Parts: sequence; structure tokens; C-alpha cells
Amino acid sequence: MPYLRHDETFGDYYEVLEISEQAIDTTRLVKNMPFLKDHDHSAQLGAVKKFWLQNGKLYVSVKFSRSKFAQSIKEDIIDLIRQNTSIGYYVN
Repeated sequence: MPYLRHDETFGDYYEVLEISEQAIDTTRLVKNMPFLKDHDHSAQLGAVKKFWLQNGKLYVSVKFSRSKFAQSIKEDIIDLIRQNTSIGYYVN
């Protein structure tokens, strides 16, 4: 799905990411990758335990930390208050 981006050098442009086994380096996913709140390394919620690709999307199964902070976020996810996720990436 195209996503509108803005760059000071290039201006507005649409970014389209390829979601496939050939395009994704899964090295970190198979090594207990941290599951973070808002890409913040000081706010770890848990760890990725499993991942899979299906219909052009990347899915993960996570184990939440037992901390009160992580459990409060987990409850928001269960209650459908938090429904969107994001994954960090680098373009090679």
C-alpha cells in the first residue's frame, strides 16, 4: 500500500515496501526481537516469539513482559484501544 512521505531533498513521494521472504532480513525476528512501545528502546513491552508472512503482510506473535507497564498496554490491545502497529526498517 503506498504511503505518502516527505523529504526535504526529494519533497513529497509515495513509499511502497515489498513484504516478502526475499525482501525481509528476518535475522532479528528469529532472535527474540524486542517488542517496543513507539520504537522506544527504553519502553520494551516484551519479545517477538514467532513471525509469518501471509497475503503480503508481516504478522508477529509476542510475549508480553509481566511489568505493570507492559500489562497495561496489553489490556489496551485486548480492548481494541490500540489497534495499529509499526515496525522499524532500513532501506538497503
